[in-house]
Amino acid sequence: MSNISHSICSQDLETVAVDADLMSQWLEDVPKTMSSKLLYDLKTLLSHYAGFLVSNKKVTVEFPVEGIPCANVGESTIYIPVNTLAEGRVDHTISSVVHELHHIEHSLEMSKAVKIMEPILRRILGTIRVDMGGHPCSLLQKLEQREPIYFWEPKDSVSKHGHEYHDFLLQVAQDVCFLYNVLEDVRIDEMQSPSLSRYRLKHEKYCYEKSKEREDTPGIYYSKLFEALFHYKDLEHSDDIASRRDNKKAICEASAEQVPAMALHNFIEEVRDQICRRWEELVQESEESLVQQFLEQKAADTFDQEDETESAYGLRVKSSKEVALDAPQACKAEEEMLDMMDEGWVESEPGQNSDTISASLNAEIESFRNLTIVPCTEILESNPHGVTYDSLIIDYV
Repeated sequence: MSNISHSICSQDLETVAVDADLMSQWLEDVPKTMSSKLLYDLKTLLSHYAGFLVSNKKVTVEFPVEGIPCANVGESTIYIPVNTLAEGRVDHTISSVVHELHHIEHSLEMSKAVKIMEPILRRILGTIRVDMGGHPCSLLQKLEQREPIYFWEPKDSVSKHGHEYHDFLLQVAQDVCFLYNVLEDVRIDEMQSPSLSRYRLKHEKYCYEKSKEREDTPGIYYSKLFEALFHYKDLEHSDDIASRRDNKKAICEASAEQVPAMALHNFIEEVRDQICRRWEELVQESEESLVQQFLEQKAADTFDQEDETESAYGLRVKSSKEVALDAPQACKAEEEMLDMMDEGWVESEPGQNSDTISASLNAEIESFRNLTIVPCTEILESNPHGVTYDSLIIDYV
């Protein structure tokens, strides 16, 4: 996978065509090409969506220079990257804004959703058999042999107690959060009004086509979740997903509190298999780590003879850091997709041919915040009715 990043500057915008067909139907004179001023105007316009879509909360709309659209429900904040606008995809950006605002309005905080799923996760862990000191036991018993586990606050519990399986618990929590988000996206998107859903349908078609262009695959678990998402979104049909307990109608009629458990019940076998894969990876990594520790200890024991050994055989034992640097870097698409947990769509992989906003362009966009336009009317002898014009005030402070 290539790791090419392009930093967009002001000159680049002049050649970027604006894709705003839907917005142009209600907003006249939308420019055909992008500019820093248009970017600022669009950011200002999109921020006002929060006022009428989430009227009962004070929502903050942030525009980072890169990243993916996402929402922090607990803090009533959505993040809409400017780079999508800078690519000219105005209609798609409006779709993202509406989607993330619907998360703020209708979704649970992710920690609350995971807490609802925790009893089911514990039952799943109780069905997985592992080894503990030469004796069989459940994975749940293995994880809790020293202290209880809490999926709903894995980071906090680890920072306070130093749980030895922190990384594993966090991976499992991320896996089930992605699953929950697939069903929750379907539920909240169907709440959109017809006028706003036009943007979503256009965006969904674009994302679906882009996902089909991927050369790599996201793994068994995430492939199934995207199969489910595309099925529920009516982009493709899956007999397997259609046979599940709850169909799209049931998902859309569910409450926010019902969706987390519904997600696990419909995909419980996939979740169990994914947890088993995560555990097998952890066991394998632990075994490899023990072997590496043994090799490094042997190397340390014979360190005084290293020069002689190297000259005689041309070989030496590498440190774990050197081995890691030499190892081929595998593409784990599923880990990259976790960064898209709150959106559920694959537009581009992080770090792969991604466009970011340069610091100079971002400063130029924000500079328009210092401009004040004051409407003025002046009476002239030649025109007793007065002449109306706009005065531009530039604040340098």
